[in-house]
Amino acid sequence: MLYALEQGPNERRIIEQCLRENRPYPKAIAEAPDLEPDLTLFYLAFWELRTTCNNGFGDGEISWLAMQEYCDRAYVTDEETREEFVDFIRSLDRCYIEWRSGKRKREQDAAARDAKRKPKGRSRP
Repeated sequence: MLYALEQGPNERRIIEQCLRENRPYPKAIAEAPDLEPDLTLFYLAFWELRTTCNNGFGDGEISWLAMQEYCDRAYVTDEETREEFVDFIRSLDRCYIEWRSGKRKREQDAAARDAKRKPKGRSRP
């Protein structure tokens, strides 16, 4: 999950550049984790379900009801699989929310540093 959040937006561009320049992939890409085929449904479901939880006050959690509705629409009827689904989605959700919170803090810190560097006003000659 963290790999997709950190590397995902740039990974394709970096791979294409490495191929063009006949260079090795950076370590983070070369050692990228593989998603187990059994977990693909859950992983894709997570990204679909993330679209349901913007409550206007930042990143909210994916609701249990949204997860149950997703299971119903995906014909996941086995109770054990549904419980695993909820556990997996909640785990990804916590990871995502922590990542977003850290990213937002880093962006705020960078903006504060930039604001300190800018001159307050023009000095007259």
